[in-house]
Amino acid sequence: MQTQCPHCHTRFRITETQLNMAEGYVRCGVCKEVFNAH
Repeated sequence: MQTQCPHCHTRFRITETQLNMAEGYVRCGVCKEVFNAH
């Protein structure tokens, strides 16, 4: 699946396992902002 950072609009792939580990929160690798990817 893909998600998009709402801050810098970078798109990247994420797995269901990654989403479930942090209750949907991920950190963008480009701008370092944390957001809910659900």
